[in-house]
Amino acid sequence: QRYSDAAQRWGQAVLSKHAASHAFLSDMLADGRPGVAKDAKRAFKLAKAGAALGCAHSKGALGRCYVYGHGVAANVRKGLALGRESEAAGSCFGQFVVGVCYNNGYGGVAQDYAEAVRLYRLAAAQGHAFGQNWLGFMFEIGRGVAHDTAEAIRWYRLAAAQGQAEATSHLRRLRA
Repeated sequence: QRYSDAAQRWGQAVLSKHAASHAFLSDMLADGRPGVAKDAKRAFKLAKAGAALGCAHSKGALGRCYVYGHGVAANVRKGLALGRESEAAGSCFGQFVVGVCYNNGYGGVAQDYAEAVRLYRLAAAQGHAFGQNWLGFMFEIGRGVAHDTAEAIRWYRLAAAQGQAEATSHLRRLRA
């Protein structure tokens, strides 16, 4: 219920042209949350509208849509460029998407796990659920950081508390 309530509140703020609300609602819709159906096309439209308002968070959310092909044809280079612009402004959305690019060697950047971890840490510290999940994963497998299952679980719990489904799956698997 709380995710659907949050989505409704973000939606009301979007109607009022509150720029950052576009990013937060886009992020929820890109993958869905309990009680909030996945809607990649709407996620893209929201991020694009927020970015048009000049919102750094929305530029990062739009970058994520391009990197993953959420509601739009994938264009990793464009996604990375938007992510970098958002990251430079200190947005967790940009930090996350640029971290993804370094983690996977996307968009013409060299694969650099340590840089991916640095960016995921920044996003996670701001409460970005996907940043928290990916930081947990990096700790779990020891990629870019020393292997630390307890630290992985800590980050997975924070992401799962925000309805991030992958983190919930990781926690179930680690508890088994």
